[in-house]
Amino acid sequence: MEHDDSEFLAISARRFNRLVSEGAATAEEFDGVAEFRATISALPSIAPDRHAWAARCSSVRTDRRRSTGASVRRSVLRHYGRALGSFDRALGAAEFVNGALIEAVRDWMDEQGGTGPEALLGIERFPSGVLLKSLVLTGLHSQMVQLGAEVAHLLRGGHPEGATSRVRTLYETVLKTVLICSDQSPGGYELAERYYVSSLVEANGKERLANGPIDEDARELRDAAVAAWGPQFFSTEHNWAAPATGDPLKKRVTFSDIEECLGAGPVSHIYKEANRDVHAGPTKVINAADFSVPYLYDSRPAFDVGATGRAGHAAAFLIAEGTLEVLRRVTSDLRQWDAALAASEFLRLVSAAGTEFHRAGTAGRGLPRPEPA
Repeated sequence: MEHDDSEFLAISARRFNRLVSEGAATAEEFDGVAEFRATISALPSIAPDRHAWAARCSSVRTDRRRSTGASVRRSVLRHYGRALGSFDRALGAAEFVNGALIEAVRDWMDEQGGTGPEALLGIERFPSGVLLKSLVLTGLHSQMVQLGAEVAHLLRGGHPEGATSRVRTLYETVLKTVLICSDQSPGGYELAERYYVSSLVEANGKERLANGPIDEDARELRDAAVAAWGPQFFSTEHNWAAPATGDPLKKRVTFSDIEECLGAGPVSHIYKEANRDVHAGPTKVINAADFSVPYLYDSRPAFDVGATGRAGHAAAFLIAEGTLEVLRRVTSDLRQWDAALAASEFLRLVSAAGTEFHRAGTAGRGLPRPEPA
């Protein structure tokens, strides 16, 4: 297409020339990027026929996307309905376990007279020790349940890549949880305290945390942390885990260091596969192109039997391991062992879900992928 043949460029030129003639702009002020956006924004009024065409075609696509989505959801449920049903029930049971953990914390506090014996870094208004560790672990477990629900929702809707990206977050959450549970420091709660304090970086950012302005509580906690753990503590989001690496003053701790501390090699493939669905890498874009079909790139929900099974199986496995680890640690630390009685139905359901995801994924290999209309 030649410049003079473009309807869009002609509309854009007329729009800008009118602005110049009205004194609202000058030729020297022309900005191609800004003009491109401004012309598109103005199309409903300056080219209503073209806008009506775009609106009509967009509406058709919206209807087709809805139809495709409904078809995909039916396909997912036909193949994975039993697995997803078990997984949903397992999440309900996991929420019940979380409630039992909260009750265990409350019972322990009642036994202690309403408070714990320690103050975080010497600051009385912050909880510490076994109480803080139990609250952190219970909160992490609640996040696991929420992530599991997001995975299930995305799988049902035909978004296995989105589900896999949430599995990645679930993997990170479970490994950090296990690391805190396995704390070998005196008392066993240093990592939980460091994890809690590290939230100052996430809440404020490194620059603001270092130079302000921050509130008085954050400033006092920051100064106490630097005095106790060194100025490098706030350098990265994972430096809270430094004692587990064998070097409490390590300047830069990565998530890979956490994996290494836990010997996570046998399950690290979950993280590596999920990374492909998180980052905007070129491989995904290149491989997605299909020149045998007119739409070239498929941007609608789709039923991928293998990816659905892998994401569901991984989520069930991770939530099972994370829940049991938190339950074991909290009930032992608080000496509230009877909270574990709440977990039997969870373990039965999550085990069933994992088995069903694996079985359905294996049985469904080679199923055709639905084509968009």
